[in-house]
Amino acid sequence: ANEGSEAHVALFARLARGLVASGIVRQVVVVLQTDEDRPISNELAQNLQLDPRFFLDDDLDPDQLANVYRACRLVISSRLHAVLLSLLAGVPAISLAPEVTFKERAVLELLGLESLWIPSTTDPDRAVEQCLAIASEEASHRRAIASAVAAARAQWDEVPKTLREIVQEARR
Repeated sequence: ANEGSEAHVALFARLARGLVASGIVRQVVVVLQTDEDRPISNELAQNLQLDPRFFLDDDLDPDQLANVYRACRLVISSRLHAVLLSLLAGVPAISLAPEVTFKERAVLELLGLESLWIPSTTDPDRAVEQCLAIASEEASHRRAIASAVAAARAQWDEVPKTLREIVQEARR
């Protein structure tokens, strides 16, 4: 949004380095989400001096992406679909999005997981602290995610039933 790619890359690189330095994370992987993200994703991978094996620039479908995220301890993304696929895989996913982008926050609040949203305008040292706190409470976040996803799926399963009832009522 209003932040430049340099600031975004610097923040993500700082978070990655902080998580690795803490010992909570052993390996950072950059996953290309969409072709429009290729330049900034390449920039991040170069900034982190990642081995090319840890920059996933494949055309992965949602199931494949969810499998990649399932193998992770923690996902940090400014893309809502990466956060959602991670949550569906049961993995804590931090949405590091600009404050002007309300959809990430709204979705996480709806799921009761608003603690996983960190504005990218947060002081970098504070953002690292918040990510470390989330990562260190991984088990509790995984339980909350499993519960939130199960509740959302149950609500989603009710939609066809409710629509059938509405249609039947309209026909009477």
